[in-house]
Amino acid sequence: MDELSLHILDIVQNSISAKATLIEVKLIDDSKNDKIEIEIFDNGVGMDEEEIKKVQDPFYTTKNFKKVGLGIPLLKQMALSCNGEFKIESKKGEFTRVYASFKKSHPDVPPIGNLKDTILTIILSSNNFDIKFHYRKDNKFFELDTKEIKNILGDIPLNHPEVIKFFKNYLEENFLNLEV
Repeated sequence: MDELSLHILDIVQNSISAKATLIEVKLIDDSKNDKIEIEIFDNGVGMDEEEIKKVQDPFYTTKNFKKVGLGIPLLKQMALSCNGEFKIESKKGEFTRVYASFKKSHPDVPPIGNLKDTILTIILSSNNFDIKFHYRKDNKFFELDTKEIKNILGDIPLNHPEVIKFFKNYLEENFLNLEV
């Protein structure tokens, strides 16, 4: 994966597989402190200490259709090689939090990528969970909470064509304000 947005999508897919009903994605792009931070929290099934170690091994996966699980090991390797940090915190049956940071000016930091499409993809798959998305770029920020949006929409599904059109325009406008 050569874009940070694809890593976000991969970790969120792990959260969905872990039966999370709430997934929080935080992305901080901080030029003043020369740092990019990604944090993804979910309230899924969680992991014990042994599982936390295993998911950082590229030859371990919980998916039956794959022989390797490269998402987390690649994110960890990339963060550490870019003078950043990587952490996984989890409690069995309660939560998992994945954190990665990068020195923004490091020459090997991948681009953030197409964050708008990544977030739209996550939103459109969120019928069985809620997503809270927080994005701060320097002193500007954007937040989105599908629980609030679902309450406003009532019985209208998030994948209704008019809702999709709304989300595309909403994300485009807000990301334009963030100069993404």
